[in-house]
Amino acid sequence: MTGKRVGVIGTGASGVQVIQEAGPIVTHLTVFQRTPNLALPMNQSPISVATQTKMKKEKYPILFKRRLQTFAGFHYDNVPLGTRCTMSPEEREKVLERIQDPGMQRKLAPEKPPHPFGVKRISLEQSYYEVFNRPNVDLIDVNENPIIEITPKGVKMQDGAVHELDVLVLATGFDALTGSISQIDIKGMDGISIGDKWKQGLSTYLGMTVAGFPNMFFPYGPHGPTAFCNGPTCAELQGDWIVDCLTYLRQHNYTRIEATQEGSEAWVRRVGNIFSKGLFGHAKSWYRGANVPGKRVEPLNFTGGVPLYANIIQESARGGYTDFTLTSATNTQASYKL
Repeated sequence: MTGKRVGVIGTGASGVQVIQEAGPIVTHLTVFQRTPNLALPMNQSPISVATQTKMKKEKYPILFKRRLQTFAGFHYDNVPLGTRCTMSPEEREKVLERIQDPGMQRKLAPEKPPHPFGVKRISLEQSYYEVFNRPNVDLIDVNENPIIEITPKGVKMQDGAVHELDVLVLATGFDALTGSISQIDIKGMDGISIGDKWKQGLSTYLGMTVAGFPNMFFPYGPHGPTAFCNGPTCAELQGDWIVDCLTYLRQHNYTRIEATQEGSEAWVRRVGNIFSKGLFGHAKSWYRGANVPGKRVEPLNFTGGVPLYANIIQESARGGYTDFTLTSATNTQASYKL
């Protein structure tokens, strides 16, 4: 990007990272923003080899154990219940102090927040706001002046202006959670692909299996704690459960396991009920598929926290895998329900 005219569409997590790195090295940077980002400082600091060695020996076992005891699978827990879900005037003032132009201040840190804090992915920044003080950086509010089309020269706006670019970064998000699975041509027992099945509404059981798709497991996917959990913690929690399940099946001579429709419907209701207790409906977010045109808007994550999720899936395992139908090599079936 060095020495080029660069445009960035989107100011989510990817946009923030690209913008703060591109600003100082490009000839000109044009940022197309729909929603201001309520970013937090990254607060990175160096850690010496001696400190790392000491932490591995003394703290790591404690921290790893702690992960399964906290809401999001980190070694620290969430803020206390009742904490505000927006920024105070004093906190906003700290951001305004970093932005010189009053017009930029209104666009980047509006007095009225665009949504409650935390209902979109929280981005971390190092020099994001300072970038917009540079003379080579422009910020376009696409709510006031929408993008009409991408042309060979650049980006054309509703007012007829064309922002000529050498590089265009589409930091517009991704088809989260369901996209990576539904784009694979996996067909169930009825011959219907999982993508087509989910177009009618996302359906899983325990966020790891789907009725009609026997012997198929997926960690770190839809209806799991995924976006609300430390990635390795979620993958390890579900991965261990899947390994234990396969071990159980082999020990008991079962060759097939399939989630029941009743169990799946109950799980969808449970995920939806917990999700509805939050403020997520106040933002157009990939947490519920609202960022993809034409995609069904619905809860995509289990938002009850890691301890509750771990207890639920282990309860199923302790009950002989409740709400699953298990079939042996001799076609003997065993169904367990809650």
